[in-house]
Amino acid sequence: MAIPSLRSVRELIENPQESLSVELKDWIDPSLPEDAAKLVKECFALRNYNGGDLIVGFDDKTLLQSKRNIPSDVSATFHADLVQQVLSKYASEPFGVSVEFGELNGISHPVIRIPSGVRVPVCVKSDLFDSKQKKLLAVDDVYFRTLNANNRPSSAKIKYRDWPALLDVCFDNREADIGRFLRRHLGSTSAQNLLNSLKDLTADQIETDGSAFLRSSVSDRLSALLLAGRLRFAAIALKRKSAFPAFGTYEAALIIEGEHPHHKANYAFLDILSSANPRLTGWPIWLDSRTFSDESTRPFVHYGVWEAFIDSVSAQANGHIDFYRYDPSGQFYLLRALQDDVAASERRPKPLTQFEAIVAVYRVTETLAVGRNFAKALGYDTETATLCYKLKWTKLGGRTLSTWANPERSLSYGRKAYQDECVTEAFIPANTPDSALPQFVKSAVDPLFEIFEGFEMAMPVIEEIVRRVLERRW
Repeated sequence: MAIPSLRSVRELIENPQESLSVELKDWIDPSLPEDAAKLVKECFALRNYNGGDLIVGFDDKTLLQSKRNIPSDVSATFHADLVQQVLSKYASEPFGVSVEFGELNGISHPVIRIPSGVRVPVCVKSDLFDSKQKKLLAVDDVYFRTLNANNRPSSAKIKYRDWPALLDVCFDNREADIGRFLRRHLGSTSAQNLLNSLKDLTADQIETDGSAFLRSSVSDRLSALLLAGRLRFAAIALKRKSAFPAFGTYEAALIIEGEHPHHKANYAFLDILSSANPRLTGWPIWLDSRTFSDESTRPFVHYGVWEAFIDSVSAQANGHIDFYRYDPSGQFYLLRALQDDVAASERRPKPLTQFEAIVAVYRVTETLAVGRNFAKALGYDTETATLCYKLKWTKLGGRTLSTWANPERSLSYGRKAYQDECVTEAFIPANTPDSALPQFVKSAVDPLFEIFEGFEMAMPVIEEIVRRVLERRW
């Protein structure tokens, strides 16, 4: 397992939060029928939601570490083979899981990682009874991740209102299979020609329906959103007398264009965003810091907009400098210090000297993917809504392109940047499936990589990285 994945598990344990793709569960014993049923329900629901993480050993209401009923041998109780055996016994459609462990306060916590890629809903194929013959699992039951009345994520038998979401997940994964089939059998050249034809068609449509003007107008608003976010970050840092090391930044401005229900800057709004965030990485984009022990890192309302300022001084930040803005009108901003300059890693290079190419693709992928989830959760019509992004990187000049956080990959040596900043844009339909996301990611990062002496990351590499992020295998 690559080191970044281990770091992801550690950050999941240190910052436990629930979302539709992350479930917290108190200590269980999969060898007991009652607990085996809990394991099956949670894992099947996550699988049908297209994957996620089940973190064991935390109270799902308080989000605090649980110290009750801890198994004497955690690694043996949650051995991957044993967990897999329980799931396979009741799964109508077999799927593999992995189990990783992270330590917190001297206690080892299992993280059961359920992969994405479901094409046929997983349902229960065998009944399960307890010692008193009470039925705990019933044949044909289908479980799914959903929001309860308080907008808290949970796993439950699927309701009629959740079937469209489940079918969308399955169809999107089948569409991804078709895309891979075409690339494999058409060949890279033919596939690229086909993509170019589709791009030309899209360009013609833009000229005829007035979308070009819309993009120009939104572009100005995105620039204003970037500037406002940067100024707010500077103002808060000055007020708090924050002492930062030298670092570059990754910024993103998102405006969701389309009709949507009215939202307020209250906890209900934050609950929606927190539950919708897929948490594709251990330290996710637009994270919810309400549970952080350091009060200064928790979100607050400033003139009708939620803001969160997280710096590396906080024990929970663990080498992060982040600033977020969540506007109920559908505008979002983030600023994140480049991992190259502040990451808590022994391999981290000297600040301002390198730029990690793979991590840059990770971040852009997650930014675009989280925006899709936000639009859907906030009630936008995803058939007509558009996600409008402007991305910005700073303090690039003098850096060398590298893969220091992903040593298993290599780049041509010595490509240096002679430009200090880069700004790119992305306009994405809110209903964009996973299979189409790589083309938008590539369009967003191509101008960035060109700064490094004309480097271009090949489309198959982009596709692989995007797939790994979406499957939480980064």
